[in-house]
Amino acid sequence: MYRLTFNDSSSNIQTNISSSNIIHDKKLELKISNIGDIENLLKSEASYDELTIYIKNNENIYSEVFSTEILDGYYDKTDLIIEMIENIFTESIFTRQLFKYLNLLTTVKNIRYWKDLSDEAQYCWLRACFAFNRYPKKIKTDIIIDGNFITSKNSFFCEFSEQSIGIGGYFGSDLDGFDDCFKTFYKNCHINKVIWKSFDVSNFNDKQNIIEILEDNNVQLIKN
Repeated sequence: MYRLTFNDSSSNIQTNISSSNIIHDKKLELKISNIGDIENLLKSEASYDELTIYIKNNENIYSEVFSTEILDGYYDKTDLIIEMIENIFTESIFTRQLFKYLNLLTTVKNIRYWKDLSDEAQYCWLRACFAFNRYPKKIKTDIIIDGNFITSKNSFFCEFSEQSIGIGGYFGSDLDGFDDCFKTFYKNCHINKVIWKSFDVSNFNDKQNIIEILEDNNVQLIKN
């Protein structure tokens, strides 16, 4: 479930609507479906110029996806179409199919859904997880990761994120982001121990760099 907040900065007006589905099928256009009665929004004299999108995650917390300036908006049968002003985020959101993966995250119930995705799709999954679960309630202090599912840097981040936080969890999507999660993003939720099962099975570039980041953040690594 999404929550959309429209803002009119000139008069400090704000209104909220909910949607069960958002599609980003054009670079600068969002199609917002299943939003119910928005007659009052459409009739409003306010000129809404900014939209912030939130998604309800598996902890029942609304996590902010992103904000965008609105170029135009119109109602098409049952959908609200929002044309966005291009910024540094719109291209990456479109190419990484953000809402495709966010819509998946709201329905996935089984762990390691990501394991059969391509390497590029796993990266898109991780970026969607960042929006889906920015501020988790709890992070495990001792975690177990399984090397049988770790065949690349991206699959490592998928496995580590999910085993430490849960489905849709985020603990970095690149080496800098992984380190930042320890030092800044989740600095008050320290991971003490990582048990890496089938350690020798996991052979991929940057494995040693990941080990060094764990050691640098005083995480005990047990290789099984």
